[in-house]
Amino acid sequence: MPQFDANHFPAEIFWTIIAFLLLFALLNRWVLPRIIKAIEHRTQIIREEIEAARRSREKAERLKQHYAQKLDSAEHEIRQMFEEADRRLRAEREQRMNEWRREMKRREAQFREELLVEKNRAAREIRAQAADLIVEATQRVLRHAVDRRELDHLARQALEELEGKPPGNKGPTIH
Repeated sequence: MPQFDANHFPAEIFWTIIAFLLLFALLNRWVLPRIIKAIEHRTQIIREEIEAARRSREKAERLKQHYAQKLDSAEHEIRQMFEEADRRLRAEREQRMNEWRREMKRREAQFREELLVEKNRAAREIRAQAADLIVEATQRVLRHAVDRRELDHLARQALEELEGKPPGNKGPTIH
């Protein structure tokens, strides 16, 4: 095999170096500038994308802070609204309780007035009935000649009728 023959080594090395230099010159003249240009273009695109991503991240951070502030503000506003509603409800409840107390006092006063009126009416009726019973007892006494026991019995009967108790069965009754 001629490639392994040591006599051919210097010529093979010479032509290999010539081919390498020609290939290097060709690559350096036409191919490498295009590769370098493509790499630089791709590097520029990557830099621009990185910068756009950085700007987007900064914008997102600003938006996040803005929304966090809005959320805090909304939470604060909601808390204030709940506190205001609670305060209004407590005030309204207190007002209604005061109105109810006034109404209960008014009804109590009205009840006491009605009770006093009824008490006075009942007392008048009792006096009138007592007077009628006394007159009736007196008429009975005058119509009949009664002894002392009968008089006591009639008086007791009149008192029991006055008190609303049924008359006792002690002694005779005169009609």
